[in-house]
Amino acid sequence: MRLLLVSQDFPPDVGGIQTYSLELARRLARWCEALEVVAPAVPGAEALDRTLPFAVRRVRSSTNALGALAIPALWRRARAGRFDAALHAQWTTAPG
Repeated sequence: MRLLLVSQDFPPDVGGIQTYSLELARRLARWCEALEVVAPAVPGAEALDRTLPFAVRRVRSSTNALGALAIPALWRRARAGRFDAALHAQWTTAPG
């Protein structure tokens, strides 16, 4: 399976969801023919990404808006990469 994993919270940022997203990607990479993660571009990301056993595509976006702002780019990437499925690593709730 070719899988596109989208995460608005991903290392090198620090936090519980960031850790969850990284560990999820590491485990999925073992079972997928190809795994690519789409995550926000943040300082220090390039050094981390070089150490990972899967591709990471960084996009400019605030982490809270990645899902909404990156939809056109995600659609293009999903089609170009010929992925079988896409998975968003966490849910977003509306305020209120």
